Amino acid sequence: MAEVGQNGGTTPDDQGDGDGSRLVNGDCSGESSADGDAKAELPRRSSIIKDHSVRGRSERPECEARVRDRSARPECETGVRDRSARPECETGVRDRSARPECETGVRDRSARPECETGVRDRSARPECETGVRDRSARPECETGVRDRSARPECETGVRDRSARPECETGVRDRSARPECETGVRDRSARPECETGVRDRSARPECETGVRDRSARPECETGVRDRSARRSARPECETGVRTGVRDRSARPECETGDGSRQRKERKKTVSFSSMPTEKKISRASDCLSAMVEGTELKKVRSNSRVYHRYFLLDADMQSLRWEPSKKESDKAKIDVKSVKEVRTGKNTDTFRTNGTYEQISEDCAFSIIFGDNYESLDLVANTADIANIWVTGLRYLISYGKHSLNMIESSQNNMRSSWLSQLFDKADNSNSKQISICTAVQLIKELNPGLKNVKTELKFKELLKAKDKVGSDVTREEFIEVYHDLCTRPEIYFLFVQFSSNKEFLDTKDLMIFLEAEQGEVTDEDEGAEMSQRLSIESAEQPPSNVHKKFQLSKDLSDLVTLCQSVEFKDFPTSFQSQKPWEFCSFNEVFASRCANDFPGDFVNYNKKFLARIYPSPMRIDSSNMNPQDFWKCGCQIVAMNYQTPGLMMDLNIGWFRQNGNCGYVLRPAIMREQVSYFSANTKDSVPGVSPQLLHIKIISGQNFPKPKGSGAKGDVVDPYVYVEIHGIPADCGEQRTRTVHQNGDNPLFDESFEFQINLPELAMVRFVVLDDDYIGDEFIGQYTIPFECLQPGYRHVPLQSLTGEVLPHTQLFVHVAITNRRGGGKPHKRGLSVRKGKKSREYASMRVLLIRTIDDVFKTALLSLREATDLRENMQNALVSFKELCGLSAVANLKQSLLALCPRLTGPEGAPQLLFNLSDQYPSLEPQSLLPDVLRRVVSSYETMIQTSRAVMESADALCDRILHVQKTAMQFHENLHDLAVKEGLKGRKLHKAVESFTWNITILKGQADLLKHARSEVQENLKQIHYAALTCSLTKGGSQSGEGKARRSLEAIPEKATAEELSDTDLSTY
Repeated sequence: MAEVGQNGGTTPDDQGDGDGSRLVNGDCSGESSADGDAKAELPRRSSIIKDHSVRGRSERPECEARVRDRSARPECETGVRDRSARPECETGVRDRSARPECETGVRDRSARPECETGVRDRSARPECETGVRDRSARPECETGVRDRSARPECETGVRDRSARPECETGVRDRSARPECETGVRDRSARPECETGVRDRSARPECETGVRDRSARPECETGVRDRSARRSARPECETGVRTGVRDRSARPECETGDGSRQRKERKKTVSFSSMPTEKKISRASDCLSAMVEGTELKKVRSNSRVYHRYFLLDADMQSLRWEPSKKESDKAKIDVKSVKEVRTGKNTDTFRTNGTYEQISEDCAFSIIFGDNYESLDLVANTADIANIWVTGLRYLISYGKHSLNMIESSQNNMRSSWLSQLFDKADNSNSKQISICTAVQLIKELNPGLKNVKTELKFKELLKAKDKVGSDVTREEFIEVYHDLCTRPEIYFLFVQFSSNKEFLDTKDLMIFLEAEQGEVTDEDEGAEMSQRLSIESAEQPPSNVHKKFQLSKDLSDLVTLCQSVEFKDFPTSFQSQKPWEFCSFNEVFASRCANDFPGDFVNYNKKFLARIYPSPMRIDSSNMNPQDFWKCGCQIVAMNYQTPGLMMDLNIGWFRQNGNCGYVLRPAIMREQVSYFSANTKDSVPGVSPQLLHIKIISGQNFPKPKGSGAKGDVVDPYVYVEIHGIPADCGEQRTRTVHQNGDNPLFDESFEFQINLPELAMVRFVVLDDDYIGDEFIGQYTIPFECLQPGYRHVPLQSLTGEVLPHTQLFVHVAITNRRGGGKPHKRGLSVRKGKKSREYASMRVLLIRTIDDVFKTALLSLREATDLRENMQNALVSFKELCGLSAVANLKQSLLALCPRLTGPEGAPQLLFNLSDQYPSLEPQSLLPDVLRRVVSSYETMIQTSRAVMESADALCDRILHVQKTAMQFHENLHDLAVKEGLKGRKLHKAVESFTWNITILKGQADLLKHARSEVQENLKQIHYAALTCSLTKGGSQSGEGKARRSLEAIPEKATAEELSDTDLSTY
């Protein structure tokens, strides 16, 4: 009888056994004699001794042909061979008392006919009737002849089983097999073996004859240890994976995070208030996870990516990975040799890897180690795992093996003491215990968004786990519950990052965070001081006469009737005959047709006249049109149905939010200037406007309620976030995050998106949170904000309901960065590459009007435009290259880059290797000792950045004057442009094309001059940041200057007074 596995397949060993084949033939022939039973017993026993492993039924050849009838077997009903259901066993124990060998301990073979004669009687076999033995059913025999020369019974004619050790011990000894002598077993007929050598030495069942799965370590811990079985994997022999590795059977693949914990998500009913996953709430949790280990992707050059298991040694002295072609002592990195840990794809290995675009920025990090600053570039399966490793490694760099002691001391001194004070204040009776209701209310005051039911249930679970009777909680229990419920991992990771690997922010850390990450705080301080000074001055003035009356002018009063509604005919008629005080009302449908068919004329019309757009009468449901479609054409008034909420009303409310909801917003400058080229339907960059790059990272959300329209749904939601851009057609786009299942309290997304904004002044950003598993309604909340109102840094976005009401304590946690360059790596199809060479650089082009006089004027600006583009591009490219050497992307500002670089500027004994000389207008880096190659490259890149910045400062003014002079000269032909074109013989379409080209050229000249002014102000800001960073890090020549006042006074070296007036004009005229 062949062995039956749990999944319904024969074991591989039975596919080559002749006795098993004979029994199948005997069953089919209906044999019922005692000899047949005896012959049937032998192979069944043999197969039982042979292998008890649980294997699939799909490997049996007879299962494919559907020949073998297993319906009579009880195990066929369940798919698992239940030996207790055998017919000979009624009690669940196999009764062997009827067997004679059970009494003597020796199996009596005298009842067998071959034992009396010494010759085995095979006459009862069906093949003995025909004289021909049918071997066609035997899979192991291709020739039809069975070779028995290796069997000892072939020499005597009697099969002697006494030599088999399993007959005495009940355990089959495989060492007596003939293939054990040569060490090679011929498995060519077995489909499961590709190599021809099957190594069973590591299997525990080879010693007992029974495959004991309890001996596997994964059966005890739930973690499958594959370290002993990696040698048999083909990819481990060559070090290169040749195919696609099927990881579906690995327990760690079920979690998707590569950890060793077996985290199966089964549909079960749970009354627990918390998810089963452990939350990372302290640095010790990060170190514990690193000791346990995680599967990470090791990225190498030339698009090579390896899956390796990384873990931290228990003594926290080294980081190891497996498997590896290297020796165990070499497949590791000493923690002492680690210089820094970089987040994101900010090494040369990442930037030159062919899979750059496929690697998530939030999941990538690099370990810089050794004196040569080598990089180990890794990619985690999730951003949360990457944060765990980055936080833990930074702690180890700072504190080494004493990290846990530092963590414990900081917790006891800071957070625990603060919570203890709150607890003591609530403990009015000084009993060192408070009731659960009091504890719940105290946590509610600290975290208003937390639900009381969840907090109370957490306390009860804790008390039940401790087998505690009563409803009072101690100080330690209160701190533990608060720690578990209120700690946000994403905030904790940032907290550690900006606190110099501590768990608290000192004043210096806070100042650096606010200035480098959140923007210019100094401007806000100055604004506060100015407003305070104005309030003091107004208080010193005598009170004015409240009842003072003014006499209105009649002429001023007549202006109330300035606007008079007239009927619109067409654009040429309006340009010729319409008066400035007359305005037209457009039906939504007709206005859309004008915007699509005559976008340029519609924009020019709205430069001179007012236009009002009203909804179509066909909107009987009071739905709304998209106001953005008409704002981009310059329409001043767009009527909305305020009673109908939705996307269109969100855009309308969000647009006027930028001016305090006063109902008036200034249009972009390109829509107001008399001569400018702009089309409302442009699907490319706008001439004269520098595209902006918006980098948004959706980090997490807090306290998402269930959709209001899903009354039948429970309180649990599956949220995901859409980020939408609304503006001109070239800017419109959207991106969505992944879905976080069954978590509306604090879902973690950790996904970054990038959008190119070609006309920033007309763009809006909309955040929408939806429920992926909804009933009836999926809308959770939204917030719409103009692009110009976005603040850089880490921000909480308050969400609003469908009707515009603020959802209490519901918000998105995001990071915002705005740049004018695409950072590093492969160029995006919609962006600008930072790696453009001089030959591939795009220069502003001038169009030919076919009017010689005007064309000659525009040609004089070509060289100046080219020089202006080279100045800006060289400065920006040098800036990006320096940021990359500092270990950051182009999204970071210069101060952040210098702060990241400062630790590398200090030698092994704490002495600075480089110092900033701030005495000059352009700060220089001066070596203080012999520099390694890495720092020499940094100095070279810094000098290039300073040189290009200096070129912008010294040449921008002259270039800008030359460009504006050409523009002013060309504008003298504007009034007579039509007559000059007619004299040149232009008419019809060519005349229209000449006017359009003239407008294009004027727009290019004005835009390039504005971009050059903006580049000059950018250089000034960069020089400021260099001063601030050098003083903050105390890396200035001649000693560090203490105090913020000294830092600001040192900036007087930068000449700004001469250009302050120009900068103010630039701010008003740009765009």
